[in-house]
Amino acid sequence: MAEGKNQGIAALNDQDYPLQLAMGNLIPRMISIHMTRHAMEDNKLLQGRNFHNVDLANSNFDQVQLRASSFHSVDMEACRFRDISFVNVTMEACDFTGMRIDGVLVSDMLQAYEESKKK
Repeated sequence: MAEGKNQGIAALNDQDYPLQLAMGNLIPRMISIHMTRHAMEDNKLLQGRNFHNVDLANSNFDQVQLRASSFHSVDMEACRFRDISFVNVTMEACDFTGMRIDGVLVSDMLQAYEESKKK
């Protein structure tokens, strides 16, 4: 592999981006994998993985591909989304308290929609 290219596992070290991964029954404890910025930006190491009981609070996601991913029992309180594609996204059984889209409360939009169905 060419010098400077991502070398997968060889690129893992103790710098930048600590990431806690739950390994389920394989390893009954949390392990910490430290990855270089290069490994996180250029590697598909995390693609197709399952994340359970992982704390990514106060993280920043920029130019991240989450297409066709599923989210269940996820706390996104106080998150901010900007320049995000929500094409064909389905949200079910969600708490939209205080959520705003372009400054408009989602609860107000849903209420208006329900009232328009009654007419």
